[in-house]
Amino acid sequence: MVKEKKSGKRGNSIMSHNHVFLLVLGIIAAGIVFFVITNLQISEPETETPGTVVDTDKDYIEMTGLEIAEKNLEFIESMRKDDGGYYYIQTCGGEKKESYIQSNAWALMAYASLYSATNDEAYKSAFENEFDIVLSNKKEDPQYTMWLSTQIDEAYEATKEDDYFDFVYRAGDHLLSLVSPNSVKDSMTAALASRTTALAARRLQENNYLPELKLKLIELSEKYLVRAKELISQESSIAKRKDNKFNMGSCWVQSAKLELFKTTGEKFHVNEINNYFDQMKLVSLLSDQEIFDKTNPTAIQPCIEVMLELSRKNLGSYEDDAKELLNKYLLKNWDNEINPICQGSNGYILTSKDKRMTLTESAYFTYLFSNFEIRSSNFNVGKK
Repeated sequence: MVKEKKSGKRGNSIMSHNHVFLLVLGIIAAGIVFFVITNLQISEPETETPGTVVDTDKDYIEMTGLEIAEKNLEFIESMRKDDGGYYYIQTCGGEKKESYIQSNAWALMAYASLYSATNDEAYKSAFENEFDIVLSNKKEDPQYTMWLSTQIDEAYEATKEDDYFDFVYRAGDHLLSLVSPNSVKDSMTAALASRTTALAARRLQENNYLPELKLKLIELSEKYLVRAKELISQESSIAKRKDNKFNMGSCWVQSAKLELFKTTGEKFHVNEINNYFDQMKLVSLLSDQEIFDKTNPTAIQPCIEVMLELSRKNLGSYEDDAKELLNKYLLKNWDNEINPICQGSNGYILTSKDKRMTLTESAYFTYLFSNFEIRSSNFNVGKK
């Protein structure tokens, strides 16, 4: 016969102590498991936002060209005035000043290029609004309209609408009223006049419209290009290699040559551009800090645009050089949250010594990074 165990106070005490011991042991075990899980390096890949890479040093992020372009647009929109115009300059301290109607055309170009990149109707509405403002303030001045033509053409390229076409070809027509290209006194303006008239001729040619005017515009464009080359030879240079100079107008001359090639098919224009790029070697040129510090973005942005278009048309292999210039030159002077040169405003400073930001350079910046060869490329933003 088996006797029942007595369950006295001592037995209850032992049972109670055992429960406590097991409870404490369980808590310790759970804590160890939690510590191991939370500190264990999981081999599964992190979920990342496309175009953004987390760096352990946290001194830069990776962004696509399109992300950069849209971020830069924030600066452009911050420059808008209550009357619909834009301030032209923002100082490093944040003061906004000066205003020109041409700024609306540059903003239009930024919006139009982003519309082409995204098909976002909000961008289309934005550049339509900018165009209305330009028309309501337009001056019947040939030298005024030529500073608007290439920007307005981005809206025509995106939509093929007649209003933009009319503006572009009439801008070229207005330049016929100037007595002579010799009245232009700087290479940048002469090159821009050459590009404007060649662009107008090309759009007339594409639409089989006013053939006689087209021929006159081509002839005038060639004269402006000759004048631009003469002025380049007389002007001071930032740098010189062999027979070529690098200054404020030289890249605008290359853009005029490319526009004339697109209009006439004359290959020697492309040969001259290739010769210029091969001699100047702009990537290595701008690696020189002294030259870098002297170079305004206006001097280099047209060359990047030409490089991208030549590469697209298989007329030169410059896409890598264009990306390198965007990465090492333009991004280096971008005032953003990762690299706040001034206030992290997303504007683009003129030079490392002149830390003003302008709407025009920033709009060109947006245009280049939303270019379809660049928009999906990755760039390290803020890397030292």
